[in-house]
Amino acid sequence: MGQLQFLSSGTLTTLQDTGRAGLAYYAIPRCGPLDTFSAALANLLLRNHRTAPVIETTLIPPQIEFHASASIAITGALRQWSVNHKPIQMCQVVSLEAGDILTGAAKSQGLRNYIAIAGRFNAESHWGSCSMDQYAQWGAQHGRPFRAGDKLTWTQPPSKPHWLRIEHRPLPTTHVDLIPGPEFSQLCSSSQITLATHTFSVDSRSNRMGARLKGPLLDLNTSHLATSVPVVPGILQWTPSGELIVILQDGQTTGGYPRIGYVPRKALNQFNQLLPGQPFHWNLLTQ
Repeated sequence: MGQLQFLSSGTLTTLQDTGRAGLAYYAIPRCGPLDTFSAALANLLLRNHRTAPVIETTLIPPQIEFHASASIAITGALRQWSVNHKPIQMCQVVSLEAGDILTGAAKSQGLRNYIAIAGRFNAESHWGSCSMDQYAQWGAQHGRPFRAGDKLTWTQPPSKPHWLRIEHRPLPTTHVDLIPGPEFSQLCSSSQITLATHTFSVDSRSNRMGARLKGPLLDLNTSHLATSVPVVPGILQWTPSGELIVILQDGQTTGGYPRIGYVPRKALNQFNQLLPGQPFHWNLLTQ
């Protein structure tokens, strides 16, 4: 059994696995990593199962002390990580010894990183997942982010993973794919053009439930929905103020705002790496 301790927590550091699938009927969101590709890649590097939990860091990373030897891999945002103040490479297996301290630089290209460990993190599970649901208080740490002083254990693998490195350097996103949603036609023609041509950015008020967007206000040519309809991560909603919200992994499973667009999974991973205030354009996909 291995153990680590958070010397500092970072901005929003949580434990995430692939989440709670198939429970939307019961109004239970899936949760899980906001960049599913990077989370899966970190586990792949260590030959873990893709569903194994990983540590998700947001913006300002934590400082972590390891109380046992470990093999880790870090993916996601382009950020300089170091062990005992010595730089290490991302997207490769890194060996640590007891007493080593892992630290990440504050500046990065991208928002979120994923730290996987050879073996499996141990954490409280609800509905088959240890992913944090902060609003239901489910998952690791009773559904709250890690704090300074928190400890996390893991089950050691039977053998150390072979050294492996993958060359993966994601480019900063300037255009995000968007598929017209079921209520896209409710946007007036000028707002449809605005959506496809103007610059938007993610508001700092965003959270894991949804990303609020800054940008031009859009208008409808018909009234909004009268009843709630199903929504999934990636749905772009129009709100009565004219502002837009992208539903994310912790978001509700139904909603009453028009679904004017849908961000497909690959594009949603890229979208979820946008820094607050970073400008981007929608790449409106038409059939």
